[in-house]
Amino acid sequence: MNHDDDHSSCAGRSHIMSGEWVKGRNPSDLSWSSCSRDDLENFLKSKVSTCLLITDPRSQHALRLPYKLPGMHYSANEQCQILFGTNATFCRNMESSGGPQPITVDSLVSVFRMLVFKVTPRQGSKAVRAQMLCQLSALAPDPILPLKRSGPARAVMIKRLSEVSSTIQKTMHLMCAGLWCLVEGDTSCKTKLDPPLDGTECGADKWCRAGECVSKTPIPEHVDGDWSPWGTWSMCSRTCGTGARFRQRKCDNPPPGPGGTHCQGASVEHAACENLPCPKGVPSFRDQQCQAHDRLSSKKRGLLTAVVV
Repeated sequence: MNHDDDHSSCAGRSHIMSGEWVKGRNPSDLSWSSCSRDDLENFLKSKVSTCLLITDPRSQHALRLPYKLPGMHYSANEQCQILFGTNATFCRNMESSGGPQPITVDSLVSVFRMLVFKVTPRQGSKAVRAQMLCQLSALAPDPILPLKRSGPARAVMIKRLSEVSSTIQKTMHLMCAGLWCLVEGDTSCKTKLDPPLDGTECGADKWCRAGECVSKTPIPEHVDGDWSPWGTWSMCSRTCGTGARFRQRKCDNPPPGPGGTHCQGASVEHAACENLPCPKGVPSFRDQQCQAHDRLSSKKRGLLTAVVV
């Protein structure tokens, strides 16, 4: 599946396969683009997708995921080397081991300068930078200017910026919000807007999870998935004669954890359903399918004849 930036019709929008995301945006708010849908449909229609029909658990392609989080396998330095090459190292000045710092005017200014000039890459799109500036202007036309003056405006702005800064410090640790790396020979750190891998250490007995620096919690070494109860049967597919119905179940009781196996068996079950006989003169569903197939076959033969002639 390609990135949306590889498609001219989907470039510049925020979707799951976008080339870059705006920091602070909740990934759950993103959706698949029409280009991703087309890529998936093209794959499913291709011969390559036949590998999905192999359900033998003894297949040589079977994958058993390790129970450890990826950040436990790759350090911050190693992640930087994967992104920027072997001469890259993690920027330690983006790490804050002391937790939230006291709120000061200087720290507030630093937070907002970080939002505008650091979170947005230097070669980033103008649209991303404009969106950041728009978020700042929602607080005031110039949120920094009132801080340099005295009077009620300064006090109000300090209070409002303090609330924003406190939220940022609590929910978006600098290190976990984005992996900043320094390449040998460069004078400044850079990022590709990707957060560190889950499990990357971000402080004393803390690690990054979904872009946040949180306390470490034990990871179960082995959790096999199990089925939830079957859902209700669907309506019969036909209103007269013989039809079919189905019901589904999900592998979420519990879902398979790291190192665990997926539920065995089918997630969908079908059954025949009988209705009252169809009225006389009305073609049965089987007849309708045969007629549709005949029309399609006839159309293909006509096209083939036209090409040959």
